[in-house]
Amino acid sequence: MNATPDTPDKGPVQRFYGPTVRKLAGPHSPDKGPERRVKSVNFTDLTLFDFANDRAQNLYGGNFSAYAMALIESDRSMSEARRSEHDLESLILEVIRPHGGEIARASDIFDFKVPSLRLVIEAHSRFPRDKSLEYKLLGKMQRIAMQMPDYRMALVIPDNLAPQEKERFLQFETAGIEALKVCDIESLRKFVEALADPRAEQLEKALQAQASTSPNPAHSKTID
Repeated sequence: MNATPDTPDKGPVQRFYGPTVRKLAGPHSPDKGPERRVKSVNFTDLTLFDFANDRAQNLYGGNFSAYAMALIESDRSMSEARRSEHDLESLILEVIRPHGGEIARASDIFDFKVPSLRLVIEAHSRFPRDKSLEYKLLGKMQRIAMQMPDYRMALVIPDNLAPQEKERFLQFETAGIEALKVCDIESLRKFVEALADPRAEQLEKALQAQASTSPNPAHSKTID
């Protein structure tokens, strides 16, 4: 049954695949079929429902169970590192999409871009095991700093990363890239909120103006 604006609870419109309760078919059931377990899917996002419905129709002739099973099997077959990376991607998008951020599909040096905040993001679920890959990642950060001097960079890592790995990522902040910040998802959320505050841009402009008018310490020493 679909919940609509006319229903008593007046909640969001919902669409369901399958009834809420179904019996399990097993060796002792009348149809003698293989054991099955059924779980209803409750869609409160109708756009997502329509997309899933179309994909199930196009790929599996409308068999939504086959479509869902294929997605689950694909998720299960991922390596743990790849699955963590995929989950991290979803969490980052959740933080940046309210500010117009998206996956940077046209870029080969960073993963996400938030033009309104002048922010680019690189996501990593694990610290590179090979030293050459570690240098490659650092070199990538340096390239971004050179090519996009007006942008800030966030190197985002999972919240549950092992402390020793997190510490190694944090060492990148001491590599001379001033615009780089290493953060987990919670820190990214706070960082983005701070960048979105209009006062942040005003403060940055004031600091830049002060720096441009201040005398250069190298040329202001007195001679005894």
